Amino acid sequence: AFNPDNEYHFKNRMKVCQRNWAEVFGEGNMHAVSPMSTFQKEPHGWLVDLVNRFAELGGFSAIQSKLNSEDIELGAISALVQPFGVCAEYLNSSVVQPMLDPVIHKMIKYVQNVEEKDLKDKRLVSIPELLSGIKLLCMRFQPDLVTAVDDLRLDILLRMLKSPHFSAKMNSLKEV
Repeated sequence: AFNPDNEYHFKNRMKVCQRNWAEVFGEGNMHAVSPMSTFQKEPHGWLVDLVNRFAELGGFSAIQSKLNSEDIELGAISALVQPFGVCAEYLNSSVVQPMLDPVIHKMIKYVQNVEEKDLKDKRLVSIPELLSGIKLLCMRFQPDLVTAVDDLRLDILLRMLKSPHFSAKMNSLKEV
């Protein structure tokens, strides 16, 4: 739903926002805004409306509380981060970045500390997806981390290829 390249949002990219979100959140506190570079050409107003409506109904705070819980699995984190990665261009960095920065750093540190014996775990299949979502967020919020995330992703894929576990090898080949 948050992917600006899906068919629905592509067909409706010329539509402007249906609601004044500055009245709801306050000026500059909206969760999503149309980028100034594309505002005149393709404002993607309905996507901005969708993300802001999600925020208005408490979606961001629910996701933040879920991401900050200790018992969350890696696959769930990947599933929660990925939608924000694809629409990162439309997210307001001053509002959303403080929520996502701790998750980005925590997941980078977690992946860096994955040991060889952990690579056989089926839950680690979602690491490449998680890192691709984090890379999209870093491209928008923390450009200095993009190369580190790319290197980390390639490193984990290489480690999975070198692993003696068949499933880890197959998952890394599938990702490559």
